[in-house]
Amino acid sequence: MERLRTQLGFEDAKGRYVLLEIAVADYGAVVHRYTGSNIVRFSQIFEGVLNELLEAHSFFYTEPQEGVFLVFLRFSQQDSFQSILSHTQTLAAQIDSSFRHLLDIRSTIIYSLPLPFLREARACYRLMELLRPHAFFRPNNDIYFLQDYPLDASACDAFLAEFEALLTERLASRNLLEIEGCYDDAVRRIVEQRLCTDPTAFARSCERCISAFLADRANTKHALPAGAYYQNYVALKVALLNILRPHCLSNEDQDKNLLIKRALLLIQQHYSEDIGLE
Repeated sequence: MERLRTQLGFEDAKGRYVLLEIAVADYGAVVHRYTGSNIVRFSQIFEGVLNELLEAHSFFYTEPQEGVFLVFLRFSQQDSFQSILSHTQTLAAQIDSSFRHLLDIRSTIIYSLPLPFLREARACYRLMELLRPHAFFRPNNDIYFLQDYPLDASACDAFLAEFEALLTERLASRNLLEIEGCYDDAVRRIVEQRLCTDPTAFARSCERCISAFLADRANTKHALPAGAYYQNYVALKVALLNILRPHCLSNEDQDKNLLIKRALLLIQQHYSEDIGLE
């Protein structure tokens, strides 16, 4: 433990520690853009930015693993739990803003609760590794508090099963607007309920439903896009809708179906009793 503290640049064990994980999007392209693929030089640039933003704090960062930097912040034992969290949120926002606006770098930042002992950082990082693939689902936000995301596998499995059943039903309608609405509703639930649904598993659920839908309509197999398309749920949705569009109803037919459904609903609501000649 003493060696770890020395490596982290913390000379004593007293204090509270917060772990920040900063994952740089398109890391290889970013390094090439700034340093011609010189990772060591980019790490120096990264450290310089952190020094400017965190100059009043004792911190240490690890060398990146596939574009993921770990930053350890040290606070005083006298700092309250809430003040540490509030300060960490501010620092995370400053880091994200500086990367985005000064360097044109998109990153995802996950931060932990204050840790009373440095040895707890290992378990904390493992949780961050589990959460990292899920974070992209939350639109317009790149900063996450680790404890906001309970990793409940059973809840995620139940959600995916329910989503597949609903998507299969919407696909049968061949109404692209209804299919898109089903997708959007699912993503909204992921965000609001903070479900840690593996994006690959979510995409595979979409693929299973779409493959079954296309089985009797086309001989061509459509593979889901990978790589860059997994960066956000919007790009994934656009790719899926592009696959489905040729097999769905035209806008005119969709409008007709909508009118028919509204008429049937009106009849059910207002004419549910038998009507005789009397």
